[in-house]
Amino acid sequence: MDEFSPRRRDVKQENAFSSLKRLKTDLNLSEILVVFTTASGQLSIPGMYDPISMTLRALLLCELVLRGGITIDANGIVFVRDGYMFIDELHDEVYHNIKKAVHPKPIKSWLLLLNGETYSIKKDKYHIRNTRKRVGKSLVEKKILRKGKSKTKAFINLVTNQKSSAPTEDVSFKGVKSKIILDLTTYLTGECTYEECDVLKMDILVCALVFCGVIDDIYLTLSMSGTEMAQKKVSEIITKYKSSLGNTAKSTEWSIYSILRAYLKLASWV
Repeated sequence: MDEFSPRRRDVKQENAFSSLKRLKTDLNLSEILVVFTTASGQLSIPGMYDPISMTLRALLLCELVLRGGITIDANGIVFVRDGYMFIDELHDEVYHNIKKAVHPKPIKSWLLLLNGETYSIKKDKYHIRNTRKRVGKSLVEKKILRKGKSKTKAFINLVTNQKSSAPTEDVSFKGVKSKIILDLTTYLTGECTYEECDVLKMDILVCALVFCGVIDDIYLTLSMSGTEMAQKKVSEIITKYKSSLGNTAKSTEWSIYSILRAYLKLASWV
């Protein structure tokens, strides 16, 4: 799939979106990450946690917190909540893995176990497999991504001079990505104030994009002054979640802080 390259825009000259206060996408966090990393050429790093793989597990946990499926106590231990409403099979699998655990576990342990980072056969049952492929399948069903063409079909099209007949999915992919980028740039440059639940979502996404090394997709859409503003805000967000303890009185906020703090500490490059 071709790289998406949105046009540059000057934050100071564009106030048309200053009234936006809610995210303009109904995709969940994991789906948004796959949209951003599908064409980025990101590969696993030998001897280290695969950034995208680990991030998907962190986002699954964050989504469950935001949807009322799990909570994290003051000691960093993860517990399921009875009010969980079904999201999809992938989130449901994570929820029930946590629920069936004999002993409650801290958030760092769950990040590693869900990613298959264990030498224990007994604990391998918690590994969520084929996560990226399953999220991608969901996006294909929503007609945002399309399945890759076979090399044979691509070769036949080339030698017979046939053009591709699937521009609609590319347009859909680019449109979804551009809307998310617009929300993130609006937030990072302070063009408007978002609702608290969406601020948490965008903070989560910023941490994920930095962890996966694709935050430049955001900066490339901005002018030089806009980029400087966004970079400063990104630095503040990363520092906040790596260093701040959060407020235990606010269950959702505290749980997100706990996940992001444990997650960001796994990356020496952040």
